Amino acid sequence: MKKSSLYLILALSAVFAQLAAAETASTSPNTTSSSANFDGNYDGSFTGELRGKSYVKFLRVSIKGVTGTWRTAQSLAGNNCLAQPVQFTIDSASADELNFVAAYSKQLAGCSDYKIALKKVAADVFKGTLESEGVLHPLEIKKTAD
Repeated sequence: MKKSSLYLILALSAVFAQLAAAETASTSPNTTSSSANFDGNYDGSFTGELRGKSYVKFLRVSIKGVTGTWRTAQSLAGNNCLAQPVQFTIDSASADELNFVAAYSKQLAGCSDYKIALKKVAADVFKGTLESEGVLHPLEIKKTAD
């Protein structure tokens, strides 16, 4: 099999996996355990930074209701999963905390999930962590004008 054919097959597989995951997310029952005061006050677009010892990665988050999309602008060395957009459902939310899982494992074979825990530190500014395989990476996101 030619190398270009293999790349095409892999690319199509990734597209079909993303479509299937998006359909599953849109038809799955909402199991969010959000607090009573969660009223969609997180709706909107956010930009931010994911920091490590030797890197800074830029990211975008979009939230509507209890669902959203997470996307890191660049992948990490040896991890191409992170550069792909992924759907999430908010696990818990309050007036000053937001928690969700970017479930890459459900969309892309061989990818790990990322637990995101954020705390509001100012109006429209959140700081927190992304947990990947037991390692915590600091991150900060800011709401952008829609």
